[in-house]
Amino acid sequence: MTEYDLQYQIITSYRNGLRIPNIDNIYGEMDVLRLTRNGYTYEYEIKLTLADFKADFKKQRKHAAYLQAFYTRTTKLPIPNYFTYVAPPKIIDIKEVPIYAGVYEIQNELVCVKKPPLIHRQKMEEYWLKKIAQSLNIRYLYNYWYKLKND
Repeated sequence: MTEYDLQYQIITSYRNGLRIPNIDNIYGEMDVLRLTRNGYTYEYEIKLTLADFKADFKKQRKHAAYLQAFYTRTTKLPIPNYFTYVAPPKIIDIKEVPIYAGVYEIQNELVCVKKPPLIHRQKMEEYWLKKIAQSLNIRYLYNYWYKLKND
């Protein structure tokens, strides 16, 4: 099972809203970002091994910001409304999952092991929506020109 396999499973599990793989934010790359029609965001962090899961906590600034947003229920940063780890079965011990995070396992489908709690109620600001659009535009144009050049 690869990261791509898990991304595909996440993206095809939801029919509505935007589903974007490998998009940058101020804390690094999100494996999958989902933006719903009502403006709420979900971040899916893929972990293929236990070591990969434990290494995620080296991103101290990110986890501190998510925790603070969870306790204050507000943020001015591009923190998702929901944050979820996605892994093959039995990789992640629920006791090690932060209070603000959920867990899904990939079996033949996404299976909720721990429902992600709402971190905050703020919808994504226009500034961050424009950043996402810019990132997708660059990705599209790069692939477009690359294809033209190599055809």
